[in-house]
Amino acid sequence: MVIPLLISLIVALAISPVVDWLRKRGTPSGLAIWIALLAGALVFGGIVTLLIFANLVPRSLTAWVREAQCKEAPSQHNQGLLLSELSRRIGSARKE
Repeated sequence: MVIPLLISLIVALAISPVVDWLRKRGTPSGLAIWIALLAGALVFGGIVTLLIFANLVPRSLTAWVREAQCKEAPSQHNQGLLLSELSRRIGSARKE
């Protein structure tokens, strides 16, 4: 019960200067509050979005490249195993 009260207090203190500035410019109080809340939500959402994409896109890109390399490496390894097994069988067939 205390945490929502603290969050609302922090939000009110954060938007207070913007609301005061808008009210001095002649904006009605209710509209000034809504504008400040919407602007704050957009800024906060933009920052969160940038942080998420700044961390996820490079990680996913490097993970994709690593995954592609790992997929190539086993196939090359398997080809080498197949060739060695084939040459071993050919060699044993020639000896017989």
